[in-house]
Amino acid sequence: MGSLPMTTIVESMRQWQARMGYTYDSASQALGVSRSTYAGWLAGTYPIDRRTVLACMAIEAGLNPQK
Repeated sequence: MGSLPMTTIVESMRQWQARMGYTYDSASQALGVSRSTYAGWLAGTYPIDRRTVLACMAIEAGLNPQK
């Protein structure tokens, strides 16, 4: 994603999960993806795209269209 190293993006996602008090299951559910996809993002197996980063920001801001 852009010029940020993948490790920075993964660490940001881990921090987001902690701030939100999410488990792998609840974080993946909030983002509308499978647990294995979410785990793959955190493991660096799958790239984290811009939409996912924006979704994290929106959820944290209280804008959750899935509710």
